[in-house]
Amino acid sequence: MTTKVLLKVMVLTVVSIVGASTAEASDRLLSLGLGMEFTSGSYGSPVRTDSIVVPLTVTVTPGERAAFAVEIPWVRQSNSNVVAGQFRQMLGQQSGMAKATEAMGTPGSGSGMTGSGATAMATSDTGRAQSGLGDITLRAGYIIAKEGAILPQIRPHLSVKIPTADKDRGLGTGKFDEGVAVEFSKWFGDWQTVVEPGYTFQGKVDGLSLKNYFSLNGGLGYQVTDNFMPAFILKSSTALTEDATALLEARLKLIYQVTSKIGIDFYAAKGITSSTADYSTGFSVFYDL
Repeated sequence: MTTKVLLKVMVLTVVSIVGASTAEASDRLLSLGLGMEFTSGSYGSPVRTDSIVVPLTVTVTPGERAAFAVEIPWVRQSNSNVVAGQFRQMLGQQSGMAKATEAMGTPGSGSGMTGSGATAMATSDTGRAQSGLGDITLRAGYIIAKEGAILPQIRPHLSVKIPTADKDRGLGTGKFDEGVAVEFSKWFGDWQTVVEPGYTFQGKVDGLSLKNYFSLNGGLGYQVTDNFMPAFILKSSTALTEDATALLEARLKLIYQVTSKIGIDFYAAKGITSSTADYSTGFSVFYDL
């Protein structure tokens, strides 16, 4: 499937979702999210790269089934030995759990990993720290089946990464990426399970052997109180480049609903394979208008 064909499918899907949502409800819930994430890893190279991402997320949920989101990240990394998307792939596309993310999981960039220290930098000064606007991500999701006594809730979602990051500074690949995934979630008493398979089409870049890749995320959370849920999440994907290994990360996430309008989540993660960040941590604050 070519990028043009996929984009046409996504546009038609979004139009369909908007139409269904308009008929379903007139209310428009707007949610604003602001967070900070720190990631450190060598990604199979001899050089360690430390990265900070500050994402601003705006989510609109028209009715009970549809959700649309845009994520605008600011990125800083200690060097340009890897493209910023190398750590963003794991930061994004995380399974949505509990009220703060139930209707629309945290949007992910789907940016490509470079592996083995490869870089998209046009200059040889890769040891210099770089910062700036990252790749903006658009995402649309729709619950096609609500949870029943036996069947889980099913929510497909589509995402497009817009190449707004400066590729010459290693902050992005300079290409569009598109992704599709389906989230299956089910409650068993106070326990919530989430499984999310997906596939991402990466834009091709000269000098970077980027590949399309499958992803599979799974999570198990426990509703301790009405406002608090800890969750254990495994995030994985096939290799994102020809010379890289598969990705695998274990994550502990804490979700707290402060009020009916304010939610906070925190996570700490450990990479298991060489192409995954060694460790990462972050937090987000969400406010429903």
